[in-house]
Amino acid sequence: MKIFVFAPHALIWQHAFPEALLIESLKQAGNDIIYFGCNSALSNYCIPMVSSYISYDADKKKKDEICKKCKHNSSIIKKNFKFDGPNIDDYIDNDSRRNIEAYLEKVTRSNYMLFSLDGIKLGEIALYELSLRHKLSKVKTLNKKIWPEYLASLESVLKTFFALKEVFKSDKPERILAYNGLYSVNSVCREIAKKENIPFYYLHAGLDQRNRLQSLIFAKDHTFE
Repeated sequence: MKIFVFAPHALIWQHAFPEALLIESLKQAGNDIIYFGCNSALSNYCIPMVSSYISYDADKKKKDEICKKCKHNSSIIKKNFKFDGPNIDDYIDNDSRRNIEAYLEKVTRSNYMLFSLDGIKLGEIALYELSLRHKLSKVKTLNKKIWPEYLASLESVLKTFFALKEVFKSDKPERILAYNGLYSVNSVCREIAKKENIPFYYLHAGLDQRNRLQSLIFAKDHTFE
């Protein structure tokens, strides 16, 4: 079976290493593994930066340091577990960049909730981390201060969307796996998989905060399902 692992957040070792152990067992059982990373495609702002308490408006040097560490962790996993696979930026060409820029220019503070492609509500999906970080109880309108941060999230969502559409078309995976089914870019992966009728599974640490890293959830779709 061909298993596609969406793994753009390798900096978070507490997640990436247990995930790699599970993938290794799947590989040893005879499955083909596609380990799909990032390689700085999401460098404007991403989950590893959020987890490292780097703010959206941090200087480029700080963001580049996070990218460097994330790529290093990914290379360690690929080398030692003998995983192979491309990255998001391998599928973002000049045409994709122009399309992404055009979509970002069309999205406004009054219509972003309605933005979708192929029936996938990308405008809503891009709100996930933003809502958690800023404790937003209402998301129908976003103030000017956090609007640039939202656009950065939407940019990452769009890059993920275009890259995954291409890789699913070319590699035709039979199962898809990601750590956490709710991160915005992971939600894009899940929703495209649903459109393509490919079963999507997520991993997550245990829900008991006292010993969350001593257990691993493995289930379909996301935690609210």
